[in-house]
Amino acid sequence: MWALSASCHYLALGIFEPHLPVVILQLWTGLIAGFFGYWLVILGIETATRRRELLPGRTQILLTKTVVLAQGALICCDLWLLIPYGTVATQYLTILFCFAYLVLFFPTMPHWRVINYTIIVAVSASIAGVVFWVKVPFWQYVWVFILVFGFAIISLNSVLADAILGERDARQSAEAARDARTRFLAAASHDLGQPLQAARLYLHQAQRAEGAEQRGAATAKAGHALGAMERLLHSILDHMRLDAGKMVAKVGAIPAGPIIAQTAAMFEPAAALAGVRLIAVNTGLNIRADADVLGRALGNLVDNALRHADARRVLIGARRRGDRVRLYVIDDGRGVTAADLPRLFEEFVQGSESGGKQRGGFGLGLSVVRRSMQLMGGSAGIDPKWDTGSAFYLELPAT
Repeated sequence: MWALSASCHYLALGIFEPHLPVVILQLWTGLIAGFFGYWLVILGIETATRRRELLPGRTQILLTKTVVLAQGALICCDLWLLIPYGTVATQYLTILFCFAYLVLFFPTMPHWRVINYTIIVAVSASIAGVVFWVKVPFWQYVWVFILVFGFAIISLNSVLADAILGERDARQSAEAARDARTRFLAAASHDLGQPLQAARLYLHQAQRAEGAEQRGAATAKAGHALGAMERLLHSILDHMRLDAGKMVAKVGAIPAGPIIAQTAAMFEPAAALAGVRLIAVNTGLNIRADADVLGRALGNLVDNALRHADARRVLIGARRRGDRVRLYVIDDGRGVTAADLPRLFEEFVQGSESGGKQRGGFGLGLSVVRRSMQLMGGSAGIDPKWDTGSAFYLELPAT
C-alpha cells in the first residue's frame, strides 16, 4: 500500500507540476519527501526492533499509528494544494485518488476505529470543502456523492470490523470447546480406571481375607468403588443422550419424599465410608417430575457433596416456594468460591482444587443436572447466600 501511495504521489507531482506556483510546488514536494523520509526511518526502526528487540511492542504500535495519521494528513494537504491549481481533469483525478486511498486503507486495520474514523472524516471533509471552495464543475453533485460515499465507507468498515471480530470470537469458542472435549477424553480413561482398579484390589483383598469381617469390609469397599464407576458412566451416558436429544422425561405428579428417601439409602454406604452423616428429611410435598431423571439428578448433587465438600453432615430435604418446590442438598463443608459460581453448571467445568485434593470426575455432573431439570420444566442452582458450606437445589413445579 505504501509503494502504491508513493507512486501515486509522484505521478500526481508530474501531472500537476506545470500548473503549480513555485512556492506551492516546493511546499508540496517538501511534505511528500518529509513523509516518506519519516516512513523509511520508522520502517528501519521496526526492522531493527524485530531483530534485536530494541523497542517494546507498544512503542512499535505507536510509531505505526503516527505513520498512518501522517499519511491521512498528507492526503488532506494534497487536496488543498492541488485541486485549486489543476485542470478539471486533474481535479477529478485527485478526488478519485483520495477515494481510492480510503477504500484501500480502511479494510487493512479495522480494529483502529478511532484513527480510521478520524482520517475518513478529515479526508471526506477536505474533499467536500475544497470542491465547494474552488467550485469544481458540478460541485453540488460531487459534494452529495462525497457525503454518501463517505457514509457508505464508514458503514462498510463497521460491518467488516464486526464480522472479523465475530469470526474471531466464533473461532475462539470452537477452539475452547475442542480443548474441553480433549481434556474430557483424557480424563475419562484416568477417572474410569481409578474406581475399576480400586474394585479389583478390594476384591483381591476379599479373596485373601481370613475372617468374615475382613472379607465383608473389603467387599463393601469394592461395591463402593463399582458404584462410583457406575455413576461416572451414568453421567457420560446422560450427557450423550441430552446432546443427541434422546433423553425423554415422563413428567407426572409424584411425591418428593420417596425420592429423597431412596437417594439417601443409595448413598448411605458411601457416606459411612467417608465419615459423613447423611440426613434425609421426610416431606409430604408433591411435584411434577420424572422420578428416574429426578433421582439421578438428586444423586449427582449428593455424590458431589460427599466427594468434594469435605463436610461432616449432608442434609437432603424439600421446601415449598410459592407454586414451586425446591429439593435441597445442604452440606457444612468448605463451600464454593465466588470465582467458581458463574461457571459451576457449565460442561467440562470443575470447581477449584482445594488443598491439593484430587477431585476426579469429568465436570459433567452439574451440567447434566441443569439440563435434566430443564427437560422437566425445572431448574437447578446454588443458594449464594448460604455462608456455611453450600446449598444446591433442584426446583420443580408443585402439584
